[in-house]
Amino acid sequence: MDTIFNYKVSEMKTYPERDGFQNVVYLVVLTVTATQGTVSFSKDINFTFLYDTSENNFIPYEQLTENIVLGWIGIDSCDAVRVAKNNLVQQINDAASPQTNPLPWAGT
Repeated sequence: MDTIFNYKVSEMKTYPERDGFQNVVYLVVLTVTATQGTVSFSKDINFTFLYDTSENNFIPYEQLTENIVLGWIGIDSCDAVRVAKNNLVQQINDAASPQTNPLPWAGT
């Protein structure tokens, strides 16, 4: 069965003011969710950003969209996302074949 991955920006933190700009994003929390059938697991990843004031590409907080912020992260090439996806798939696989072992002290 294929694993379906979903990405959601679940939180952003801002500096009130930085170098003359208002509400400058410095932290983004990305929630990665993996689903196979009815089994689903999620993982939050924190991303810290440094704004380069020498560039003229500042986007006011009110004009940001989730797609813009996901573009900052670079989902397809991000090592942290790749590791999270692998871990989530492992969790799903582990849940599909749980082991029930007797308690080690039960036989004594």
